[in-house]
Amino acid sequence: MKSDEAYAKMYVTKGLKFTKQGAHKKALRAYKKAKLLDPKNAWAWTNTGYSYFQLRDLDKALLNYLEAVKIDPQNWQAWINLAVACETDAKFDAALKAYGQARKINPKNAWAWHGAGLMYYYLGDSEKAISYLKEAVRRKLGIKKIRETLQIVTGQRDIRSPILHFKRWSNPLLLGKIKKLIENSIPDKCLYCGSNVKEGENQEFVCAQKLRKHIWLINYKLPYQAKGDTKSMQSVEVTKYHQSLSDYLCSTKGDLFYYTTKSNEMKLLRDMVRVMKFSADFMIPLKGTLCKDCSNKFLPSAKELFNDLKIGKWAKEIDHSVTSIYKNYYKLVSLWVDKASERLNIK
Repeated sequence: MKSDEAYAKMYVTKGLKFTKQGAHKKALRAYKKAKLLDPKNAWAWTNTGYSYFQLRDLDKALLNYLEAVKIDPQNWQAWINLAVACETDAKFDAALKAYGQARKINPKNAWAWHGAGLMYYYLGDSEKAISYLKEAVRRKLGIKKIRETLQIVTGQRDIRSPILHFKRWSNPLLLGKIKKLIENSIPDKCLYCGSNVKEGENQEFVCAQKLRKHIWLINYKLPYQAKGDTKSMQSVEVTKYHQSLSDYLCSTKGDLFYYTTKSNEMKLLRDMVRVMKFSADFMIPLKGTLCKDCSNKFLPSAKELFNDLKIGKWAKEIDHSVTSIYKNYYKLVSLWVDKASERLNIK
């Protein structure tokens, strides 16, 4: 009925207001009502997927995006959202296809070209990656991120730059080994076991993205606000956790989280409470050619460490948990670096 369609559009509009405010749970309720009133409203499905994505429910986000493009195959925004969700889930082939559909519908969209270029890079086709990224830069020259991605693919910029971050946690000997391993990376040989890796089967980026996904999920569990006596770590009490995109963006402005003083003035608690936000780029120093067997051995060990995160009432408890995970993760990485270094006679 026309009245149902009109009410559905009203709920979509209402949901968008909540989305802009970062209130994704409220937005989700509005979009769900829109879907009930008009199951053929593609934007209701697209925006429901977006809300689920922001609330870290990737499976439900993917299901809603797929339904949206099924209802309206010309909805290029739904295709872009689907591509981002697939990329987050380390499904690069599926992401590439989704970016391709978005590009066919809206060839002027630079992000569809950028996404496709990055997927080609992850899948081992540098020639196509460079071609697509150059087209993205041509269409949106002013966007820094697109230019930087092209620099990464052409070798002018390191995609993760783990060496800089490693200085805080490791010794010079380990740093030297990692640098030499990167220099000795051979495209058709796994760095860690020496087995042959066929073209297009390098698991480096798949492994990296799966780790990013775990950290993406963990980041949402970390607190973004606390209050208490800043002179005493023990008395800083966690008060709020991520509930929306705006909260998440707020919390990532610094390495640590915000806290509220007695006067409710917001400021960064930089030196007192070191509850660092997990950074995927910080946590992934394994570089070079990586076979599927080594990836499948490394990932469960890393995931087990991330699952050790303990969220307590006090900031210091969370700080200890996060710090412990960092240190244990680097012990794990050190074992793999030593294994590869021994095989290649790197000292």
